[in-house]
Amino acid sequence: MKQNDSYSYYLAFKQELQSLSDEALIERINTQVGLRCYGFARQGHLRALHEALNERQLDYSAIGDEHGLSFRCRVKLVGKQITLDVNPKVPAA
Repeated sequence: MKQNDSYSYYLAFKQELQSLSDEALIERINTQVGLRCYGFARQGHLRALHEALNERQLDYSAIGDEHGLSFRCRVKLVGKQITLDVNPKVPAA
């Protein structure tokens, strides 16, 4: 397997995500909102994010299912459920 394929990136991101708190994982998801790029690194990262949600048994049905995730809107964590953040805090200018 090549070093630059999505699986190699997936393994690296999987290890990184395991050390994050649930709240930090949600922030990582929110960094994906609005991104329009794609490549091996992002593919590996998104796969690792999806798996991390499953491993933590978080309810992410508001943004996806076993086939994929939507990064159209910011999210927040309420207990073990991910919900759409309809009133995101916007930093002061």
